[in-house]
Amino acid sequence: MPDGTGQVRFRETDASRYHLDVDTTHTITAQQATDFTNSLEGIQFWQLPTSARLLGLDGAEFVLEGVQDGRYHVVVRWCPGNTPFGKTVRDLFHLADTKFSGC
Repeated sequence: MPDGTGQVRFRETDASRYHLDVDTTHTITAQQATDFTNSLEGIQFWQLPTSARLLGLDGAEFVLEGVQDGRYHVVVRWCPGNTPFGKTVRDLFHLADTKFSGC
C-alpha cells in the first residue's frame, strides 16, 4: 500500500477444492510488510519455479501469489514442511491470524 502497510488475503478450500471455506483479508503494519518482503527476497520467491511437480494424496497444497511492479508470480508446493518456502508461507498464517495444523 502507498503508506507501507500491506494486506494478506487468505483463502482456504475444502478437500474437493470446489467450496471456498475461508476468504479473509487482513491489513498488516508497515513493519510486518517489510519483514515479509524481506522473507520473500530471502527465499528468492520471484525466481522460484511455479511448480515442483511433487504431489501427494493427503496433506496441504501451499499456493503463494504475489504482484510486484506489475509482475505476477505464483509458487505452488505440496506439503513444503520445514523448507524456507514452507516457513515463509506459515508466517502468512500468523499474519492472517489463521490457525494451520498440517504439513
